[in-house]
Amino acid sequence: MNHIKYNFHPDLKNYENQNMPVIPFVIPFLQKLMGILYRREKSDIDVAVSQLTIPAKDGCNLRALMYTPINANKTTPCLLFFHGGGFVYNAAPHHFSLARNMSKALGWKTILLDYRLAPKYKYPTAPEDCFSTYHWILHNADSLNINPTQIAVCGDSAGGNLATVLCLMARDRGIQMPMAQMLLYPVIDRRMETHSYQKYTNTPMCNSKDMKKYFDMYVNNNSPLDIKYLSPIESDSLIGLPPAYVETAEYDCLHDEGISYAKAMQNAGIYVEIHETQNTMHGYDIAINSNLVKDLINQRVAFLQKFTNIK
Repeated sequence: MNHIKYNFHPDLKNYENQNMPVIPFVIPFLQKLMGILYRREKSDIDVAVSQLTIPAKDGCNLRALMYTPINANKTTPCLLFFHGGGFVYNAAPHHFSLARNMSKALGWKTILLDYRLAPKYKYPTAPEDCFSTYHWILHNADSLNINPTQIAVCGDSAGGNLATVLCLMARDRGIQMPMAQMLLYPVIDRRMETHSYQKYTNTPMCNSKDMKKYFDMYVNNNSPLDIKYLSPIESDSLIGLPPAYVETAEYDCLHDEGISYAKAMQNAGIYVEIHETQNTMHGYDIAINSNLVKDLINQRVAFLQKFTNIK
């Protein structure tokens, strides 16, 4: 695969030729392998890590990790984080690091959910798992030492889709809205018709050919769909959603839909910050220890802190 035409940031040079295999018969093996990582997360001198068991809508138990800064106040805000991976992959090593780093930088608890994955569990299992988890946190906030009025949702890629879909579900189902949503190079539009979809067919990490394969595994086209919970930009209305932070990658098939969704939310009267990163590919958080990502984490933290510093 030739990526010479893309002028990637120096911090991303090691990932110029990296792509996850999107091969259906390989996916279950990789899921099992990657799933082990949840059990390997341990506390360190800065952040305590605990395991949570959360009941899903259908009676299945979901697992999640809660990261708590050692020096945090007894009761803190919460960042509910949904990892990316095309709706088929578990959290990767950088997702655990990102959850830990965000928790430490914010002084908040961060909950990283292991939602169920395609192709075994197709849409709408993942968004329903995310909604069940948010609902459970609200009802168990006291025992978790979380301020229930200060829960933000965040996700990268497919997780960005799940974060904003959760907000749509909360609005439509009449429960308390998250105080903010943070969408990092999110999946927003299942139609795949944007200019960036047509342009970025061979980019590393993820491209339009990969996304077609991911959606084919995620969606059962023979079942009736509530389109807005799959493709949020097709929602009849975005009115009432919480303030949003939208971050996009320059060389990414998802770039244009992220910008379009951000502008659609602005047109619906929502406060939105748009951050278009330059010389980046999809999933650049994989360079978790780079100055590029450290600076972006500071930027994300600044956005979220706006909503807890209001008196």
